Amino acid sequence: MKIFNRYIAFIAIVAMLFTSCSKDENNPSASDDPSASGTVELTFGALLNDLANRAASVNKDHFDQVPDCADSEPAVARIGFSYGGSDYEVDVDILSDETGYFTDYSEELKIPVANNSSVEVTLNSFMVYDGDPEVDGELIWIAPIAAFEGQFDGYVDNALPFSFDVSDGTKPYIDVEVLCFDRRMVNEYGYVFFDLMPEVIYPLCLFVNYCDENGRHYVADYSVDLFYATGEDRVQLYDHTTAAAMATTGEYSEGEYYADPLCLVVPGPVPNLSDDAPYLYLVIYPEDWDGTGDIDNSPIGEIPISWEMVDGLLNGDGTTNEYWHLLIGECEGALTGDGSGGGGTGDNDLDDDGVTNDIDKCPNTPAGAIVNAVGCPDTDGDGIYDNEDGCPNENPTTDVDGDGCEDENGSGPVACLPEPNTSLSCTTASFTGDVSSNLPLDLMLGSTTIGTMTVEIVSGNIEVGVALLVAEGYVIDDVEISIGDEIQCYDETDFPGTGLYTLDGSSDFSYTLTDLSIRINVCPSE
Repeated sequence: MKIFNRYIAFIAIVAMLFTSCSKDENNPSASDDPSASGTVELTFGALLNDLANRAASVNKDHFDQVPDCADSEPAVARIGFSYGGSDYEVDVDILSDETGYFTDYSEELKIPVANNSSVEVTLNSFMVYDGDPEVDGELIWIAPIAAFEGQFDGYVDNALPFSFDVSDGTKPYIDVEVLCFDRRMVNEYGYVFFDLMPEVIYPLCLFVNYCDENGRHYVADYSVDLFYATGEDRVQLYDHTTAAAMATTGEYSEGEYYADPLCLVVPGPVPNLSDDAPYLYLVIYPEDWDGTGDIDNSPIGEIPISWEMVDGLLNGDGTTNEYWHLLIGECEGALTGDGSGGGGTGDNDLDDDGVTNDIDKCPNTPAGAIVNAVGCPDTDGDGIYDNEDGCPNENPTTDVDGDGCEDENGSGPVACLPEPNTSLSCTTASFTGDVSSNLPLDLMLGSTTIGTMTVEIVSGNIEVGVALLVAEGYVIDDVEISIGDEIQCYDETDFPGTGLYTLDGSSDFSYTLTDLSIRINVCPSE
C-alpha cells in the first residue's frame, strides 16, 4: 500500500487492478442457451500519482495550487452509474491488499446481462469517503466531471461521465481516476456544490426594489454572485451568469411590471463563528429592463450576511422563510455600486401613507389606505397585508394555510394517482412526512426498502428524485406528489427505474417540507 506524503499533493487515481476483461469459465450464467441470463460484477481499485508533475505536463496556467490530500484511509465509495435508461447510486465498502484499494463485493454492482450479450454502462459520479457518508464520513477523493475549461477534469486522462460495455461471464475492471478532494476548490471538480458538501441547507429569498433620484420605487431586474467564507476557504455558491442566480421579471399588463423573489439555498452556521459574524457575501448586478429603464449597472457589494440574518428570516418550521427586502438605486439609504448611499429622498413619503420611502415596501399605496409598518395595505381585505399576501387581490373564502389564496377544494387537493394496474401485479408505495433533512429518504413497500428519494427546492418548485433499487426488481408506473393545496401526477409509459418530478410551488413558497406526500405505483420489472 502506498503512503500519503503530507508535503506533496497527490492525485488519487482509481485505476483498476486489471484493465482487461477475462471470461469466467466457472460463471453459471454463461451457457450455450441463448435465452439464459446472468449478472456481471464490477470491481474498482485505487493508486496514487503526483499531481504537481501532472499539472505541469498539461500546462494549466490557472493552476497555482494543488489540493491537499487527507491522511485518512478510504472506507466507502459512492458510485453513480446508469444503464438501460435508469440511474443508480450505491455505497460500497473499500478493501485493500498489497496492490492497492478495491471495492468490496456488492449485489448492487451486479449488472444483468443476457447470455452472449453485452450492456453499456455509464459512470456518472465516483466519490470516496473515509467513513459512512450518511453518518460522519468525510469526502477525501473524487473523480472529476468534464464541465468547463479550466477545471480539474483536465488533469485526468478520462474524466466522467464515460461509458463502457460489459459482457456476460466476465469480471471487468474499469479505470477511473480520482483527485484528492479539497473543499477550498470545491467548484473545480465539475459537481454541484451541495452534492459535495452535504450540509443542512436553508432558503434565502431576495426581493429587490430600485429607486430613482426622486425616491420612487420600481421592481428591479438583477442577478447575483454569492460567496461562502473568505480567503483560502472561499467558495462561490452562485454565479450571476447562470439562470439559478437571475431574477425572474415580467409584465402583467401594459406598464404593470413584476419580479418574483429570487430564492437561493445556503449552508447553515459555521462552527466556531459567532452568529452575528458574516459568512456569506452577496454581490448584486442591476440590469436594465422595461420596469426601470436604463440604470446604473455597477455591481453592488459585497454585502455581508451572517447566520443571525439568515435564521431571522426563517419561519418557525425552520424550512420556509420571509423575503429579504433590499433597495438599490439613487434614493437615500439605497445600495449603490459606487458606495454613495444614493440620493436625498429617503425621508420623503411619496405616496403619503405615513411610511418613508426608505422602508416602504409598497411605494404606490392608494391615498387614504390603512397600511402596516412597512407601508403595505390590505388591498383585498382578507386580513393579510399585501407584502405577506400570496394573492393580494383575492379575498378567499377558505384559506387554511394562511397564504391569502383560496384553498383548492376547501380541504386539500384531490388525489390524481390512478389505481395500480393489478394485471401487471403493480402496487402502491408511499411516503408522507418530513423531507427537510436526512436525505436521501427510503421508499418503502411494506417493510422492504425498494428505493430512495431526494427532495430539493429549485426556484420555488419542489423537485423529487426517485431511484428504485435494482435488486428489488421494481419500475415506476405512476407518481403523485402533493403538499398543502398543490398536487401533481405523472404517468411513466416507459416504466423507468428512476425519475425526476417537479411540483410547481412558485405561487406559494410558504409550505413547509414536513408534510410532503409522495405516492408511486410500482410494478415488477419482469
